[in-house]
Amino acid sequence: MKNLTKLLTSLSVAMAVGLAMAPAHALVITFDKHTDLSSNKATDGVGGVAAGLTSKFVPSTNIVNPATGYFIETFDQKTALGSPFPGPLTTNVADPLININNPSGDGCSFNSYASLGVTTTGGGLGIRKGSIGGYAASPAFDNTCFGFSPTFGQVGTLKIDYSNFLFGGNSVNYLGFYLGSIDTYNSLKFIGTDGLALQGGLLGTDGIITGAELLSVFSGSSGNQTSPNSNLYVNFDFTGQSFQTVEFRTTGIAFEIDNIVVRVDQTVPEPETLALIGFGLLGLAATRRRKNKA
Repeated sequence: MKNLTKLLTSLSVAMAVGLAMAPAHALVITFDKHTDLSSNKATDGVGGVAAGLTSKFVPSTNIVNPATGYFIETFDQKTALGSPFPGPLTTNVADPLININNPSGDGCSFNSYASLGVTTTGGGLGIRKGSIGGYAASPAFDNTCFGFSPTFGQVGTLKIDYSNFLFGGNSVNYLGFYLGSIDTYNSLKFIGTDGLALQGGLLGTDGIITGAELLSVFSGSSGNQTSPNSNLYVNFDFTGQSFQTVEFRTTGIAFEIDNIVVRVDQTVPEPETLALIGFGLLGLAATRRRKNKA
């Protein structure tokens, strides 16, 4: 019995040490870019037309089943996900600062608008296909609709709140998006469910990563509209923490984005973890009984 008690006590101590050694928070940032400019494999789901990059976690068509936990906003009608999203919106939506520019029936939309908390400042969000001088440049190799901010003026913030996805223990712990012609004055901020900025890696202590930091990865040049070193698909993968809100910020023209992908996870303890916790609790109980007898 003494040996069993020692064993269980050792397991409980090992469990505590193991949990203490596990990283509480981590962030891995990876990048994807066009390496073969002649193929442009991503299609964006619109008639097989070559388009911008998308997340490695979804098909190149950007059409997925939401049951997989991945949700996509491409700003194109043909990639609308359906439930829990409403149908595609092809005219101006409730927010007067969001403008969907569809002069020639390009099929642009904001498919997930009604499912998200979206606010804009300093010029709002524009959605269109093709570049427009003085306002936005289509991300390199992207022949489909994309989002850009600000729609006018020189300063803009697009704030996306994923609160509607955070139910039943869900967490949003991955964000990927195609960032076109990255500018040094672009920046991105992640905010957790507690309202505080997330930390880790390039986010530092303020939860912000700048365009200059992203450009430095492949020595890209600010505002370059064609180079694969300045038009990147950026993946933010969090461990041990999740975000509720993302802010796309810019102090100039403009912040161009497309193929936004998020992952919604419902965290369930692994069976091995549950077993280890059970052994640990048994060890603590056995130790307590031994002390009581003494």
